[in-house]
Parts: sequence; C-alpha cells; structure tokens
Amino acid sequence: MRKFDTNKLVRTGAVVAGAVLLGWAAFGIYRWQVRRTQVAANRTELARLGLPGDGTKDFMPLPAILPHSAGAARLGEDLFADKRLARTSRRTCTSCHWLNMGGSDGKIHGRFMTRPIVNAAATTRFLHDGSFTNFTDAAKLMLTDGTYAGGGSLDEIVARLAADSQLVAGFARVYPTGLTGENLLDALEQYGRTLLSAGRPFDRFQGGDDHALDEQAKAGFALFRRKNCLACHQGPVLGGHKVYEDRKVTPLRGIGLRRVFLSDASSTDIATALSRMPSGDREWTAEERAALTAFLKTL
Repeated sequence: MRKFDTNKLVRTGAVVAGAVLLGWAAFGIYRWQVRRTQVAANRTELARLGLPGDGTKDFMPLPAILPHSAGAARLGEDLFADKRLARTSRRTCTSCHWLNMGGSDGKIHGRFMTRPIVNAAATTRFLHDGSFTNFTDAAKLMLTDGTYAGGGSLDEIVARLAADSQLVAGFARVYPTGLTGENLLDALEQYGRTLLSAGRPFDRFQGGDDHALDEQAKAGFALFRRKNCLACHQGPVLGGHKVYEDRKVTPLRGIGLRRVFLSDASSTDIATALSRMPSGDREWTAEERAALTAFLKTL
C-alpha cells in the first residue's frame, strides 16, 4: 500500500493558497487602480462643470443649475424660442426640445430622435453618435443645417437678429463685442446650463430622504451598481461621456421625464428599451428588469 505523503499535501496546499492570495491581491490592485482612475475622472468632470466634490461619490443630487452668466442665459432663453433662428417662422428650438418631456419631442429628425437638451450641458458628447465634443459646435449645427433649424450661416442669422434694436442692446450689455455668431452660441450654452432635471426623487434620495425611493426602486439602484452600469453611464448625469457601438451613451438623469426612448425612437417603454442594453435580455430576470425600470423612473 502506497504511503500517504502528508508533507507533500501540505506543500501543495500552501502553493495553492499562495496562488489564490496572489490572485486576490492582483484583483484588489486592479480594482484599486480602476477606482482611482474613476475618482480622478469624476473630479475633473466636477471641476469642468464648476461643481463641488472630491470625485469619490459616484452619485450626487443634481443642482438646480450649473454656474453660468445670468445675463447671457436670459438672452439664450429668449433665443431658444426665437423664430428668426430657423428657416421658417414655424420652427424654434422649443419646437423639438420640449422641456416638459426632458428636452426632447421624441420624434425623428435627420434619421434620429431629438437628443434631450435637459442635462446636455453636463455632458461632453453631443448628437446621436457623440461625434461633437462641445455644446457650441452642436448648437451651431442645429441652427445652420437644413436637417434641423436650417437658419442659414451664423452671419445670416445674426443679420436677421440685428434688425431688433432691443436684442442688440441686450447683447451689448452682456458681451463687450455685442451681437456676434460666437456670442449667440455662448448665450444658448449659458441657457443650457440652467436646464437640469434637479429635484427628482433620486435627487431627494441622494440628499438624505430615504423615503424618496420605494423598495423596488432601491432594489433597482442596487442592481444598477452591482451590474456596473456606471462603466458607461457615468458622471453627474449618468451618461453622455462615452460612445458605444457608434451611439452616444444616453444620460440617464431626466429619463423619467421622457416618453420615447432609444435613438431610433422605437420604444415608448423603459423596460423594453433595457433589452437593447449590453446583455440586457440574457442577464436580467423579469423581477430585475422591473426593479431597474422603477429606479430609472426616479431619475
């Protein structure tokens, strides 16, 4: 009968245990590096938006507005509803960006659904494919391209507005260079910085009101974190900073105000839209989908 080698067994066990410990240590270091990178990104984003925070919190109550020039924002608000920006007197920015529905009319324009203007100023990617990386360039396209407002060149738009002495005087009070194409775009951006979906149930929950979310929504929030949805939906408005499969990752804050979802406007139900997320059909049970839907509606 073969003699059992206890020492060999102990040595083997020690090697296996050592390998496991090394594996856990490597995984811990990797997670630490990922977290460190995310915190740095959060801190940079908060600083860009002029918001307080050290970047260690992945979720925060949205402020009512971002830091902005109040005078310029008032001009931008007037321009947002000004028919002279477009090629026809029947179209304004408000025609497609319905503020009571999160900043989108839910309709197709230029082959893709109107991107929500609410919370847009807190993102770094614009248009359906995220191909623009600043607000003013996206606004310029909306004004000048015939697919959208089609108001002609910025010079042509400024020329139409220049006939309004009151508007010209308003720009002169706010901008040293007065009414110019550049200042027109800046005024729209300053107004955009006032369009945030603050005060939603999730904001109140993050502010300390534990009753702002029901138990199903809280379960959905836990699932959102456990499934690492933050890998794509990150930043103060939970998205708008990455591109996935040639589509901008949609900011989730304010999604509870919308009625139509996905860039092709093919869904009027959040739960159905979830099936288009990575592994959405394969990994989520009906109970999880319901919980995540309840959470998203609070955003």
